[in-house]
Amino acid sequence: MHGYDGHPEIELALARLYEATKKQRYLTLANYFVEQRGMEPHYYDIEYEKRQQSCVPKSDGTPWMIKSKAYSQAHLPLSEQRTATGHAVRFVYLMTAVAHLARLRQNEQQRQICLRLWQNMVRRQIYITKAIVSQGAGEAFSSDYDLPNDTAYAESCASIGLMMFARRMLEMELDGRYADVMERALYNTVLGSIAFDGRHYFYVNPLEVHPKTLRSNGIYNHVSPVRRRWFGCACCPPNIAAFSNRLVIKSTRPASTRSM
Repeated sequence: MHGYDGHPEIELALARLYEATKKQRYLTLANYFVEQRGMEPHYYDIEYEKRQQSCVPKSDGTPWMIKSKAYSQAHLPLSEQRTATGHAVRFVYLMTAVAHLARLRQNEQQRQICLRLWQNMVRRQIYITKAIVSQGAGEAFSSDYDLPNDTAYAESCASIGLMMFARRMLEMELDGRYADVMERALYNTVLGSIAFDGRHYFYVNPLEVHPKTLRSNGIYNHVSPVRRRWFGCACCPPNIAAFSNRLVIKSTRPASTRSM
């Protein structure tokens, strides 16, 4: 079946499975998924033609996966992409896999893709707290230096994905700038998004909040002034919990057994 996933995650899982088993087919499949994204004819267009009845259309009749391919990181082949764009979590998850593959395959083209898109993101589309995602619409990147404080999305999952991407960049080349991004994202967004009781969370983490205004201005519909117990789209709580658990496990291991 010649296609790829809508939310990049399997690529990184396959690369890690290759490391555990040394079976080449897992690495080959992960690389196939990465290289097929954005190729024409678009897989989403082909799939839509096959099953039009099951697609949920937008108000103009066009399914969202078809209309906004950047949302799913399928608008261009990565070799042609120059900016961090579209759904930010999908972007950093995908780039985590590309950086992982670049190191495992010793692939210079993939390394250059990672460097180019990393630099665009951290120089033009990131907050001083090292949070990403400047808009709630599409949970997406915006344009260069469009980084509003009060309407920032700064999703918790996006910061976890950013740290995953930074870690793979650090493994590919030992540069303290990647570790700096990881550290600031960890303390400002990831750990800040979970309450001390471990039961309440922020999904979004704007840098400025006016609680009284939230009730009357629709542009703040995505902002909550307090951490919540759960969410309709519950990606952040388990992601934060799993990430925090990994931190605890690593910090309690004997020094000789710790790994990055």
